Amino acid sequence: MEDYFIIPLDRLVGELPIFDFELFALEYCQEDLDIPLHHIEEAILDNDGLQIQLKNLENRMSGDDWYVQLFRISCYSRAS
Repeated sequence: MEDYFIIPLDRLVGELPIFDFELFALEYCQEDLDIPLHHIEEAILDNDGLQIQLKNLENRMSGDDWYVQLFRISCYSRAS
């Protein structure tokens, strides 16, 4: 299964970059949201916010701190 999250721009902490959005998105996921790199399929920053697609998830992860925090601050969707 894959999970999709969108975090609106106003919920992102810190200053947004002027360029190099792709690198910022990945670093933000790892450093600020504590998402393990092996779970990140894609991270995109655009006018809608930070879009994150996760992979290799298991049901047990729903209790992990980083997952719970991500779920709280974002809009969420799960693909089957």
